[in-house]
Amino acid sequence: MTDLQERMLLLLKEIDEICRKHEIEYYLFAGTALGAARHKGFIPWDDDTDIIMDLENYERFLSIIPSELKENRAIDWLTDDSEYLFTYARYVDTSSTALQRHTVFGGCRPGVKVDIFCVIPTFSDEKLREKHRMDVLGFAEVMCTTGRMGMYRPEGFYAVYEREKKKMQKSGRKKYIEDNLHELMHRADGENEKCLLFSGMMSNTKTYDKCIFDKSVYVPFEDTMLPISEYNDLFTTQHIAESWQDLPPHVEKPRHLLFVDLDRPYGEYMKQLFAKTDIRKVKEASIKRKENNLYERDEFRDVLTNNQKIRNLATELDIRKRFAEYDPSLPPAEREKILDRYIEGQMDRLNKTFGLSVDAGEDVLRAALETLLELGRYYEAKSIIRTCIAAGSVDADDAYVKSVQERADLCARIMETAFRYGDREETQRILGSDEAKSIEGTAPYEAARCWIEQGENGKGYTAYQKAFEDVKNGFVLQEMIEDGLPIDFIFEVDDKEKPKPDKKMLRTTVNALMTGKEAKKPAIWSDAVTQTEFLAEAAERGLLSKENKKRYKKYRMWRKMKKQKAEDVFDAYAKTFTQLEHI
Repeated sequence: MTDLQERMLLLLKEIDEICRKHEIEYYLFAGTALGAARHKGFIPWDDDTDIIMDLENYERFLSIIPSELKENRAIDWLTDDSEYLFTYARYVDTSSTALQRHTVFGGCRPGVKVDIFCVIPTFSDEKLREKHRMDVLGFAEVMCTTGRMGMYRPEGFYAVYEREKKKMQKSGRKKYIEDNLHELMHRADGENEKCLLFSGMMSNTKTYDKCIFDKSVYVPFEDTMLPISEYNDLFTTQHIAESWQDLPPHVEKPRHLLFVDLDRPYGEYMKQLFAKTDIRKVKEASIKRKENNLYERDEFRDVLTNNQKIRNLATELDIRKRFAEYDPSLPPAEREKILDRYIEGQMDRLNKTFGLSVDAGEDVLRAALETLLELGRYYEAKSIIRTCIAAGSVDADDAYVKSVQERADLCARIMETAFRYGDREETQRILGSDEAKSIEGTAPYEAARCWIEQGENGKGYTAYQKAFEDVKNGFVLQEMIEDGLPIDFIFEVDDKEKPKPDKKMLRTTVNALMTGKEAKKPAIWSDAVTQTEFLAEAAERGLLSKENKKRYKKYRMWRKMKKQKAEDVFDAYAKTFTQLEHI
């Protein structure tokens, strides 16, 4: 555990003690629940803690917690502070500092905390449920004045946001909370099949089966026992993904916090920040930026989708040219070099957002999936399949697609059994099974086989354990395998990152195509594709139509006019925050 995780664990123990005392049922949630199931504690790189309750327990908890607070503890919630930003409560250690970008504006206490989410009953009828969900999202977005509550919002959401903003401006923030908070949380009282995550923090405010919150089970978590749902597998699948059991392709960096000091209270830093920054101007710029982003997603969704199609086309043409050099007999690492840009293009988040994919043909897709499996990057293989299924470029019932998913799951299982739990007996059983023949030769299979032959004290196992524990300096096993683990079980652990596509260059090229100006370079992803070839194909697919160019021109004019001022203010703010980090 990191020092931060030790402090978060202390807060969890305090909450657990209070909940046991008052017979309040709660569950570990999101990444914390995932850590309990997958790591029997925190995800090694996590810097955030979440729990969740149903509505009845949530309201009881909020009613009793003020009388149970210890020294240096506080609770943040909307009805206690009308300036509070979020539609979920926070249990905060006020003797510490844990700054997130949205907390430096005020509105909540930026100390180490536990986020406390709530699920509320919602309607079985799909139309009523969608209306309920959109109203919750609108309420949450209006409450969080200085930042977006979610990365992406449903089409048509900007109108909902505008409606709720006008209601709040007319009545005032405090009265708006009084009029809407209770009604939204209790609108579907009596319904008992479905429940809705009340927080608008998640991109889509997910819906869960009510049975998930019927009973909790205490499980090992670090040095204590904490509760998860009896149906935690279903819960984590619905909240995160079907692949939640898989390790990600590399050790992620903590992503929630910008600055942490466990020994100094946040008040000391806030005073210094306020002295260096015009917080009023930053708030105003933040609100405008947020509204611009919401408007952009709704009004220019077709432009953003078209631009992503242009990026996908660039990737597609590039891989079609490069694929001429592809030879299945080459070592996996050499094949990966040919396919790398295609793989990165398929993994692009915007493709998932807009339901798109890079359609370069079945041969390329199969080559990429087989190469990823051989390299042990089964998590990425499954992710690409999900993207392609969502885009409609592959069929979920296709025999080959099912085969890849099954093999990826088997790779995950053998890695988990051998390298997370060190279960030699189960690892040997899997290696000797008929199903394991489908992954012979892959990095996970070879790594597990080598480990069995070498024993627990083999170099690979020891190095893996060390790297996995040392989050600041290490990739997990999938990345290490690419450095030659199955061959000699010797590899280096470092912080090197894979090279990323030149996004600035691609953006410049897209701008040139849509405005008619010459791009600075003829290449999009590489020298394999000329600009002439690209223009011809883009025009044939209707991506450079007069209507698209007209919309794009309008979009660029709007973006330049509306966003520059806010961006300038944020640049000044970011500079100040960088100075603060060195205090």
